[in-house]
Amino acid sequence: MSNPFMEPRITSLEISMADLKEIVAETSRLVAENSRENRESREKSDREFARFQKEMREDRKELSREMKESKDRTDRILNELSQEMKEKQHRTDRNLELLSLEMKEKQDRTDRNLELLSLEMREDRKELSREMKESEDRTDRILNELSQEMKVFKEDSKLWREKKDQEMADFREEMRQERRKHNLEMGRIANKQGRMAEDFVAPSICRIMKEALGIDKKIPCIDNFRTKRSYRGDTSKVREFDVIAECLDYVLVNETKTSPTSADVNRLIKTMDVIRDYFPEFKDRKLIGAIASLFLSKSVINYASAKGILALAVGDDLMDIKNPPGFKPSLW
Repeated sequence: MSNPFMEPRITSLEISMADLKEIVAETSRLVAENSRENRESREKSDREFARFQKEMREDRKELSREMKESKDRTDRILNELSQEMKEKQHRTDRNLELLSLEMKEKQDRTDRNLELLSLEMREDRKELSREMKESEDRTDRILNELSQEMKVFKEDSKLWREKKDQEMADFREEMRQERRKHNLEMGRIANKQGRMAEDFVAPSICRIMKEALGIDKKIPCIDNFRTKRSYRGDTSKVREFDVIAECLDYVLVNETKTSPTSADVNRLIKTMDVIRDYFPEFKDRKLIGAIASLFLSKSVINYASAKGILALAVGDDLMDIKNPPGFKPSLW
């Protein structure tokens, strides 16, 4: 038997379920749309990766932003759903209170109607309870499915990011190797033309000096190449020095050789002993020595390291330090 006092409540619940279905459908559509956009972004990134490295990084940022926006939209929708459910529950509770008041008033008017109404209400409550439980079960199932879809989406995105990170690492390593090959080739050309000191050592000497001594990169440094000085002012004894760098209290004296040997290291040490005879202004400075070449053999590197001399050769950044980790240059 129909209950005129319960019909508004049932109608309200039916509207709530319809709203819920629309919200869930919209959420699923947004997730599907976002997934589609993500796949298109991945396909486009895969096609253009080799030629557009910078664009790939921007795509990754865009993907991250879209994922965050998707998550924010999902969270916002769920929050709105939760708030709407609370409001509908509040209205339902208010309607029940009004219904209870009307029932009490009718009970005062007639006992027979009260008994009949009480019976109908018990049946309606059972039906309402059943419908609410079914509604709750459907809602939980839909939310669980949505959560599972989001989990799969996140896992796919993670795998894609890991793949792209590995590809980027491989690309950077390939570029590093290409840069090293390019530097070696340019070094060979400069070596043949006798410009090794000017083209390779001089541009790198200040960076190397700061790196070897642990000096901040922002500290000023002066580099000089092909400097000629006389021995204790005797103009008949003039010597040319390949590269000399000055930073704080330190002075780095470099000699560049085509095919350096341990004998060249010994000659550099002798030069370090008399360097102040050519540069009296260095009398209160701390001196370090360096030997540079296109390529240094392992034996020369080990010998120079044992003598406290920096060993420099062509690497990733023009000239690189080849001494073993933890090496500390000697001071003169």
